[in-house]
Amino acid sequence: MPTLEDYSRGAAGTVQGIGEYFFEGEEGLRPAPESLGNGEGAGPLAELSRRWRRACQSRCAAGFRIVDLQKKSSSKITLRLEVRLEGRRDPERVASLAFFDLDFERPADSAPWTLRASRAVGGPGNIQAGLPHLFEEAAERGLGVTNEALDPVEATNLCLPATHHHPGVLLVDVDGDGAVDVIVPGRRPRLFLNDGLGRFRDATAGSGLDLLPDMEASGGVAADVDGDGLPDLFLTNHVSPCRLLKNLGHGKFRDVTDAWGLGGLSAPFTSAVFFDADRDGRVDLFVACYGDARTTGPSYRGLNGVGDRFFRNVDRDGHPFFVDETAASGLGDTGWGFAASACDVDDDGDDDLYVANDFGVNSLFENRSTPGHPRFVNIAKESGVEDEGYGMGCTWGDFDGDGRWDLHVTDYWTPFQWILRDSRWPMPAVPGSFFARPWMAKIMTQRTRGDGLFRNLGGMKFERVSERAGVADGGWAWGTEFVDLDGKGREDLLVVNGMFRATTGKDDEIGFWNAMGREGVNFHDGVWGGIDFGANGMASHTPKKLFWNRGDGTFEERSFVEGFDTREDTRGLAYADLDGDGAPEVVVASFRGPILMYANRWGADGGGRVVLRLSTPSGFNRDALGAVVRLHAGGRVQLREVRAGSSLMSQSSHDLLFGMGANAKADRIEIRWPDGRRDTLVDVPAGTRVTLVEGREEKRDLLRR
Repeated sequence: MPTLEDYSRGAAGTVQGIGEYFFEGEEGLRPAPESLGNGEGAGPLAELSRRWRRACQSRCAAGFRIVDLQKKSSSKITLRLEVRLEGRRDPERVASLAFFDLDFERPADSAPWTLRASRAVGGPGNIQAGLPHLFEEAAERGLGVTNEALDPVEATNLCLPATHHHPGVLLVDVDGDGAVDVIVPGRRPRLFLNDGLGRFRDATAGSGLDLLPDMEASGGVAADVDGDGLPDLFLTNHVSPCRLLKNLGHGKFRDVTDAWGLGGLSAPFTSAVFFDADRDGRVDLFVACYGDARTTGPSYRGLNGVGDRFFRNVDRDGHPFFVDETAASGLGDTGWGFAASACDVDDDGDDDLYVANDFGVNSLFENRSTPGHPRFVNIAKESGVEDEGYGMGCTWGDFDGDGRWDLHVTDYWTPFQWILRDSRWPMPAVPGSFFARPWMAKIMTQRTRGDGLFRNLGGMKFERVSERAGVADGGWAWGTEFVDLDGKGREDLLVVNGMFRATTGKDDEIGFWNAMGREGVNFHDGVWGGIDFGANGMASHTPKKLFWNRGDGTFEERSFVEGFDTREDTRGLAYADLDGDGAPEVVVASFRGPILMYANRWGADGGGRVVLRLSTPSGFNRDALGAVVRLHAGGRVQLREVRAGSSLMSQSSHDLLFGMGANAKADRIEIRWPDGRRDTLVDVPAGTRVTLVEGREEKRDLLRR
């Protein structure tokens, strides 16, 4: 199979010589390698190198990737080079991400390439510097747990759909003491109770979770579905039956799967959402479902999944009972579903639903229900959010502060789209495959252009702004959330990624693309075994993404400088204020790896905080799912909604977290409750936790400093 050196026409090795510019010699800058000619053509690279040498004092590292290649002739090529720099200038971290277009020439096909000209793309490359604000402290905080896979295939790097994609993580106040706890789905689900200061104890033993059989629990969702004020728990399984557990209080659960109507719910289920679909005051359940790789592969249009499921919550003998109304509701999407999230996109008082499919275009279901009669219509195409990538995670937020819900969908981004144009990219060994090459290249290019950030234009219309905003490259992306990390009053964007853990430390993405070209027909026909990375990975050491919101519609990637720098093979992601100071901590789940918990230390470097916890005094939606809040401060508005289920197989806290920036107070906070009632709070100081039960006076407490 062709190698990177082959696809680059021998330029890949030459590119590695550019690294000489970023390593110290005895006399300072090392001489330019012969492949860089007289060095004049590499001027912009040398200039970045000089600035980097002044900025970085220790642990300096440089990485290079060819992200595009244009063949001008047999003797001339132009390639686009990504340069990623990371290091230390104690006590600060320093980093840079820059792109250059490089023109190479050679006198004959077998001769080495010589750099003739280079141009910085998008500016000369900013060098970031600063103290980190996120610190990984899971083990020392008591969250020492590692994901275990039940399926023996997942102990290998054999490429099969429906494997290697879990787990998620749930952040929810299980025992009602005001502190957000952690539930980790997996072969043996775990419960960690919070002492209120962000320290945890493993409370699995005796919780009822320990009575569950070994299973492939991928993710879950938690909310009060029976009206007793305690969040109940639904766990999605990939093959064995899903489980619904009633919260008994004090960190105890009882399995009520059969009694509450969900017995025998067995299929390759992934993410789940609790929401009141028909505004009857009861919390309903949506479960996304993948395809069954035991019987088939994904069709080319991706519409042969098992089918998502929707269950309406009704009363039966005084307790909830979930009735399958998938067909009547219109929510039976047959893509290979990975993620879902509810949101009142059109601000009409009921939650719409977005579903991200790995195979098959995504769906935006507009809610047209009446009480007792859930009904949804898929408007994704006309809204502009079908997103033809490999959908793997989704979340809602208002990144531009215009008061409308924007959407982020994680997909797959590759730096190697350019090899799809190469005639040496392998095709399946079937008659006529040569003629299918242009079609396959077009489809694969479309599906690998990266994450979708969709800006809400109003009227249920969206525009994709991923590239303009600087967030398209999420890698092989999974979990994602909008969250104001620094308290400046703007939502930042987090993305985690990874795929196929490398035991050798080597990722072989070129090998993946060669195999997908060669085995594409078998892959879609469900004939497995032809793609096995063995000891190599595919994207298992890729940087995670912390896109810091600049406030002008664009983001700056700052993961390394801020400390969000794990190289684990990560999947689910969620956030919550775990230690009571109002700042969001971030919890990340890894495939066959540890749970990660990032403590937030922005403190004085960030803005003030306001936390809002909502509930209703009675009924069957005590968590106030679907409540929408607008906080006004300093002439700007921030938008939040109480949800259960988002990201990938995960759930962030029901608490609503706001950053106040330099504002001393929120001028007003407007709440629209799920039943349509409205409340307004005024003059809420920064540093306040507000607890509000619908129809009662709010309770204000100081956040912990």
